[in-house]
Amino acid sequence: MKKFLLKLCSNFIFNRAKRRAWRAFHCSNAAQRGNRVWIIKDGKKEPLKHVIPGLELLMNASNAQVEIAYPWNMENAYLKIGTDNAKVYIGPNTKLKNVQINLDCGHDQTLFIDDGATFEGAKIWIFENSGLHIGKGCMFSDEIHIMTGDGHAVQDMATGQYLNVDFHKLVIGDYVWCGRGAFITKNAQIPSHSIIGARAVVTKAFTEGHTALGGNPAKIIKRGLTWHRLTAAQMLQKEPENK
Repeated sequence: MKKFLLKLCSNFIFNRAKRRAWRAFHCSNAAQRGNRVWIIKDGKKEPLKHVIPGLELLMNASNAQVEIAYPWNMENAYLKIGTDNAKVYIGPNTKLKNVQINLDCGHDQTLFIDDGATFEGAKIWIFENSGLHIGKGCMFSDEIHIMTGDGHAVQDMATGQYLNVDFHKLVIGDYVWCGRGAFITKNAQIPSHSIIGARAVVTKAFTEGHTALGGNPAKIIKRGLTWHRLTAAQMLQKEPENK
């Protein structure tokens, strides 16, 4: 009994992140409103039974579906679903560190993060009736901002027309490296094998992969590139092994 109490204290009572995550999902009426959280492991999908360490999940919606594939790496990650009928998938080997994800101000929103994507610090807002798709193996540095909508209506005073009602999915392809402080807006499309420079502001759709994008607004600054997660020095050390 003593060992059990000590384990309970160390693993839950004294662990603030776990307490907050437990309160956010289990102590609300999320399940009663049709929300479901699934864990995918070894090809099997099972309902979430335990708190995922490092992840705070808040579901203030109805009929939202969340699937998280094992293994994962969560540290100070926050996921808030505030829209009905939302669908979220987080693939295996995903790293979410210092990440805030908000689905808000719409319905039927989608978030898809494919296998092996890693985040060191990002704020992601999914607005309107839109979505976000992030491909395999992407690497995001810190201070990243991604927004699929404006968050507020813009109206033409002369005509009364609302000017920002074109909702669509923001797509980031496979193996994209996003540098520190980059900002990706609702109209962006980023092809696979792209590099987004530090502080770049991507505001439109690009179609040519293996390029580096930089500037505000971002444009292609170099073509015919690829990148590696290792540093240049580490890659040079590996080259003799590959010859």
